[in-house]
Amino acid sequence: MRQAVLELGARRVQHGVRAVEDEATLRLLAERGVCCDVALTSNRFLTVYRDLSAHPLRRLMAAGVPVTLSTDDPPFFGTDLTREYELAHEALGLSLAELWQINLNGLRYGLAETGVRRRLMREFEAAGAALGL
Repeated sequence: MRQAVLELGARRVQHGVRAVEDEATLRLLAERGVCCDVALTSNRFLTVYRDLSAHPLRRLMAAGVPVTLSTDDPPFFGTDLTREYELAHEALGLSLAELWQINLNGLRYGLAETGVRRRLMREFEAAGAALGL
C-alpha cells in the first residue's frame, strides 16, 4: 500500500484495513488523505477479521484516515450497502454522525466529475444540517 501511495500517487485504496498494522503507513494515509474503502462483510468472510469487534475501522478513523463503506462483491458475500452500514452501527457502534461522515467521504472521494461531486456534497451537507448532523 505504501508503494501505491508513494510511487503511484494512489488517492483511494480498496480495503486498506491492514494499514493499522504499521504506524508509518497509517500516518501516510492520514497525511495524504488517502481514502480506504472498507468492506466489513468481505473482511469477515475472508477471515481478515473473524470477529467484527476486532475490526480496525474505528482505528483508521481515529488516525484521521478517510474511510468509506463498501460491499466488495455483493452477490458473492450476500450483502448490500445498507447492510454494511447496519453492521458498522450494530457491530462497531458507529454513531449516526460517524456514518454520515463516512457517507460524505463517499462523495468527497468518488469518481464522478468534480462539479457533480461538489453539488451532491452541498445537498448532502444541507440534508445533514436539517437533521442536526
